Amino acid sequence: MDKETYFDENYPKGYETSNPDKKLDSYISEIKNYHKSGKLLDIGCAYGNFLIKANELFDSYGVEPTDAYNSINFDKDKVVNKLFDSDCIPSDWGKFNVITAFDVLEHISDLPETLSLISNLLEKEGIFAMVVPVYDGPIGFGVKLIDKDPTHIHKTSRYFWIKLLENHFNVKKIIPHFRINTPFGYLFKPMHRKLLYLSPAIMIIAQKK
Repeated sequence: MDKETYFDENYPKGYETSNPDKKLDSYISEIKNYHKSGKLLDIGCAYGNFLIKANELFDSYGVEPTDAYNSINFDKDKVVNKLFDSDCIPSDWGKFNVITAFDVLEHISDLPETLSLISNLLEKEGIFAMVVPVYDGPIGFGVKLIDKDPTHIHKTSRYFWIKLLENHFNVKKIIPHFRINTPFGYLFKPMHRKLLYLSPAIMIIAQKK
């Protein structure tokens, strides 16, 4: 099964349950510690739930390469249906105070190039907020065994991501996330920093150097 087919058959049915308001509000709350307004770019905005919520505070824009773009209930002049690269952002969009990529970077092959582009698109003191699954630790090891998503190129450790971000940005905060789909619903909770080694996902807030 190719990557596009996997996305079309699997992501829509789990998108709403895996993106509850509690999780999106948590993302916004962390971002507000650094910027409470300005321009925001959401890379890989999928069906647009975070983009719409962020637009309550920010002048928000999005990038989405899949057919999910067609279902986004948002101003399509502010969303592009392309892969994120140096040519996809219209010049009149300018630069951004906040760029987000939630469960996106694990799908991208050339991470250094992508992070350099994100840095170039940020205003001075702009922040990059990202979330990725991690596959080390007692929970992450189990996640790796059951993860059959062929679009996940990077099934790696939390320390890989932290070091990678440190090469391109000033890392300001790392938030471990507990999240799991259960027969009783989707569970999400930010964890204490001391439990970083346990979490199945992490959020990193980083500032432009």
